[in-house]
Amino acid sequence: MSESKPTYARELDVAKRATRAAGEAVMQFYNAQTAQTYVKKDGSAVTDADLAADRIIRQTILDAFPNDALLTEEGVDDDLRLGNPRVWIVDPIGGMSHGRPSVIRERIRSEFAPLNAPVHVGFDDWFGADVALATGWQTVFPVLQLDAPRARAYFVQDHEPEFYGGGTEHRWAQETYTKGLHAICASPWLADIVTERYGGTASVFQLGQDPTVYHPRPVPRRRDTIVFYGRAVTPRRAVPLGMLALAELYRRRPDTRIVIYGDPQPPAASFPFEHAGVASQEHLALLYSEATVGLCLSMTNYSRVPAAMRSRVSRCIDVMAQPVPALSLIHI
Repeated sequence: MSESKPTYARELDVAKRATRAAGEAVMQFYNAQTAQTYVKKDGSAVTDADLAADRIIRQTILDAFPNDALLTEEGVDDDLRLGNPRVWIVDPIGGMSHGRPSVIRERIRSEFAPLNAPVHVGFDDWFGADVALATGWQTVFPVLQLDAPRARAYFVQDHEPEFYGGGTEHRWAQETYTKGLHAICASPWLADIVTERYGGTASVFQLGQDPTVYHPRPVPRRRDTIVFYGRAVTPRRAVPLGMLALAELYRRRPDTRIVIYGDPQPPAASFPFEHAGVASQEHLALLYSEATVGLCLSMTNYSRVPAAMRSRVSRCIDVMAQPVPALSLIHI
């Protein structure tokens, strides 16, 4: 008697559940219009939605099949998978189309701002420019090699060496501040680093908030409520550190109401909390008006989140842990 072929019914069910959960997370970012875009080591773009979808799919599969191996677009590859009899290969968003100029241009228009300029992928169609602007450490070296723009500059939003440990990427990111590009910095703290630590030149702009959205709302103030920005998909938000602080707060004051937002998946916690997910701007404005304390951690630059929280601030305490700003604690 021949053996029956496996149906993979359970695997298919898990894949469907993972896909639905990831899709719901992506739609939260899309509806709230809060997904940020970053540059990966290979120079390609990745968003908060990409990272969240990848993490949810990976976790769902491993919960069901802990002995299987995974190769995902945004996850860390492990050569041990080569010796595993079964490997899941996951590309959660985009397939082959997400890198097309027309798709990128539409994402810029829908997720950031109206854009009438052409969009190109790579430099095969380079025809010159008045200003070539590097927007992350990975783009500095290509900008330096461009043929004769009239000026070059560096848009610095974080101290990006802090994204990495003491390895190659850390050193490469440090080197970008020494290449003579004028830095347009998202805080005085970043400008001081560029000028004092790396000997560069810098100008500053301040991160702001929209006063038409973030203003006092007619909701009762709750003296027992703290709101925490817990976006785990970006490690610089130091969510584990914030969770430890909240656990200690709850131990001392168990009547505290804790609301966590910023990530589609609720974090593991030893204390009760309300999960607001990827909240819309309107939802956040109401939360900030209702809460007494706002908590936000940012390890690579001052965050713009406290600027929105300050729409209801009566007193603001910024706590810095050198060499990077670590904590913004807002008394609202």
